[in-house]
Amino acid sequence: MYDGTNYAGWQVQPTQITVQSSLEQAVEKLCGINTRVFGSGRTDAGVHAKGQVFHVDIPTKFNESKFVQGINSYLASDIRVCRAVIVKDDFDARFSARRKEYRYFISTADVADPEKRLYRYHLGADVDLEAMRKSASLLIGEHDFVSFAANRNQPEKTTVRTIYSLDVSKRGTDVCLKVSGNGFLYKMVRSLAGHLVEVGQGKRNLRDTKEILSAKKRTRLVVTAPAQGLFLWKVSY
Repeated sequence: MYDGTNYAGWQVQPTQITVQSSLEQAVEKLCGINTRVFGSGRTDAGVHAKGQVFHVDIPTKFNESKFVQGINSYLASDIRVCRAVIVKDDFDARFSARRKEYRYFISTADVADPEKRLYRYHLGADVDLEAMRKSASLLIGEHDFVSFAANRNQPEKTTVRTIYSLDVSKRGTDVCLKVSGNGFLYKMVRSLAGHLVEVGQGKRNLRDTKEILSAKKRTRLVVTAPAQGLFLWKVSY
């Protein structure tokens, strides 16, 4: 798990500090080898994780708990490895994944809580939860989600994805969007969150959700919600 505030995302980038590069440096210090760490997927700059998964091939057999203690000793305090498991040779953190869950947090409080400023999208006003839930229900299932994806300038084999659930809940002044699917396109979750927020604000409606989804192209009708509200919550295998 990690606080993504101080990182330029997950993926290694020249001259940038990323989560992946930080883990690779820690593995090198612990194991004495320069090797690649493979994550279940990328997270953008400022996005956090409660349950990211990565795999790494190392020549030395470690006790799992000793590996966790060792690698954490070489990591900054905003990245922590929670658990290590010795897996079969054919396991792949990305391609073996069957389901991912993201959670997006929105604050409706009048005044932004300084303690949560890096982990919430602060709206400063209440939203229509029922309207958000109705629009969210239209997004569940197998669809072409290209309308809710940003252009990464890299071709996708397919932009069809399956969303298994998309729940909208509220606790106190915090609204949580919990989305589970078989995979997500570039900035797809933040785009879904941005759209549902606008539905909750009355700027968009159920018809807009249907039209955006059926358009199968990115338009200005879809906004991308800020990074700091997003958490990669869980990856299932």
